[in-house]
Amino acid sequence: MEWMPDVLGDEFEQLTLPLGEDDEGEVVATLVRALPPEHQWWQQLKGERPELDDVDVLYVHGWSDYFFQKRLARVFTGRGARFHALDLRKYGRSLRPGQTPGYITDLAEYDADIAAALAAMGQPEPALRDDGGADVLHEARERLAAEENAAAGGLAGASAEGGAPEPHEESWIRTWPLWRWASQERTEQGHAGQRRRRRLILVAHSTGGLILSLWAHRHPDAADAVILNSPWLEFQLPRRGREAFAPLVELSARYRPYDRAPQIDLGFYTRAQQAVADPDDPVEVNLEWRPEQTMAVHAGWLHAVLAGHAAVAGGLDIPASVCVLLSSRFAPPTAWSDELTRVDSVLVVDDIARAALKLGPVVTVVRVDGALHDVFLSRHEAREEAYRRLGDWLTGWAATNPAPE
Repeated sequence: MEWMPDVLGDEFEQLTLPLGEDDEGEVVATLVRALPPEHQWWQQLKGERPELDDVDVLYVHGWSDYFFQKRLARVFTGRGARFHALDLRKYGRSLRPGQTPGYITDLAEYDADIAAALAAMGQPEPALRDDGGADVLHEARERLAAEENAAAGGLAGASAEGGAPEPHEESWIRTWPLWRWASQERTEQGHAGQRRRRRLILVAHSTGGLILSLWAHRHPDAADAVILNSPWLEFQLPRRGREAFAPLVELSARYRPYDRAPQIDLGFYTRAQQAVADPDDPVEVNLEWRPEQTMAVHAGWLHAVLAGHAAVAGGLDIPASVCVLLSSRFAPPTAWSDELTRVDSVLVVDDIARAALKLGPVVTVVRVDGALHDVFLSRHEAREEAYRRLGDWLTGWAATNPAPE
């Protein structure tokens, strides 16, 4: 494996991580690293140590998404951290011809993507928790299946009469230079000659926030901090609606996992981002990797997400400090209006704020007035506020969690 130039330009490089094959062919993930800024070399010559000098950052994107946020990377590299971002299998840089974009049937499958990324970063192999909590996703799936088995009989009979649809058929589910890196090995030499690990901060957006929350719970000694940008911790329906919806998804996932939900994204979230674009902080997006309307949603994938939500609802135990950034308001994207340029039109943020408190014992919830679903893509004032709040939280975390001497 070799680091190659990345599509984001001279500041970034990418590494392809082979993950074997599945029934759609070769499976890979892609790790992107941000090269450290020039001024860090001069800081080292002067004996200065940035506040995140011993920190590795791993970022994971959301659904129908990939990593393209240069400024976010610079926030961390400017504080001395090594920043990496992971395009998960079948997303963005990792999507191969013939693959179903983003498709997976178990969020725990991403453990392989994350493990490969951490190994390439020089991090040690993370250990699963040994108190039984590592099975949180399996237990959630079992709970869902137990609740939905009664309904399964009806679908089995219907399938026997009419036959299963072909895969993908829409069905009833419609409801820098090397020397700069030479001193940045994963482990560092301690005063007594012992090698110690670099600390790890996990950062994620939306579905990536759900994936990394579950991963951090199952690997409690791996992360030193977790930062979540509008994490998808709960489905955007009222409780009774979720209870009615979940059995339909489970049954379709069991018998026809490639069933597609109807396209209900009218492109308003993308339109809102374009409307508030800041010429002083430009963002370039590859629409093949991040389409204006969301990628097709398949029953098998959605069932995996609902199992993740059920695990969060049951309570996680992430020992690291968690910071959750959210917009102050939600508005449904039923028709275009200027209001959609200053709200989260994807997730019901009050529900997410409540669910966030179930992630672990130390959770900070930050609400950003006027922010979009991705708070770092909001209009100028909200975007600057989001970055200021992130910087303040990082400064506080670094002050209360000093690097080992």
